[in-house]
Amino acid sequence: MAAIRDAQTFSPELIAEQCGWVHLFLEQAAPPSEWLILPIAPEIAVLLFRDEHLLRPLLPVSPSFEQLIRGRYEPNKVLAELFAQAGEQPFPEALVSRMEQADLSSLWALSPELRPLEEFLLQKLAAQQPNTAP
Repeated sequence: MAAIRDAQTFSPELIAEQCGWVHLFLEQAAPPSEWLILPIAPEIAVLLFRDEHLLRPLLPVSPSFEQLIRGRYEPNKVLAELFAQAGEQPFPEALVSRMEQADLSSLWALSPELRPLEEFLLQKLAAQQPNTAP
């Protein structure tokens, strides 16, 4: 699996060009059934700000209304602020630790761009299970 992650990925032309290059390189390394290219926002943390009920238990302090709004545009910066405000360091390790204990299943429902990833992972998992068809 490969992800294109930089600030310039908001340009559709650049995304298409980068995907083409990544596709070419991956094709030489493994068959297409073994990888997936998804155009996902550079800051995956933005997905957390789509669901306040999921977000709030993951945070050490309650975010302000302004932080909730800003989190949709600069989620990593807002999350870092909130963890620093609570004196919890280092970010993002503190968030990852909290996420390991949380039920993140609502992210799949709220994030249609993750559905191809979910299907790909489920397919790979089924292929590894004994007595199942790939």
